[in-house]
Amino acid sequence: MSVLSSRRGFLKGAAASAAAVLVIGVAPSGSMAAANAADTTMLNPFVKIAADGTVTAIVKHFEKGQGPATGLTTLIAEELGVSMDAIEYEFAPSNPKLYNNTAFGPIQGTGGS
Repeated sequence: MSVLSSRRGFLKGAAASAAAVLVIGVAPSGSMAAANAADTTMLNPFVKIAADGTVTAIVKHFEKGQGPATGLTTLIAEELGVSMDAIEYEFAPSNPKLYNNTAFGPIQGTGGS
């Protein structure tokens, strides 16, 4: 059996499939939020979604004017397709095993220029 497909057709199909997986699995109104509607869904140590659709970014870097809180929340909002009104941030708790700085080793900190 021979299937005729163009490169462009393949890329369109792959992009549509990837977009569908992201929308269904990650969107605040998607299946992950609905499956755990009683409390908060943690996608990873840096993103959590509440039952009401509010997305919280966990920022592990200190905020001293460099903008990690603004920059990371903006990136997460863009990737999830939510408005900036629906996203908040909080600083990471002290947990060096989870929020360590890979450049400094097993310590939780911000630095480097």
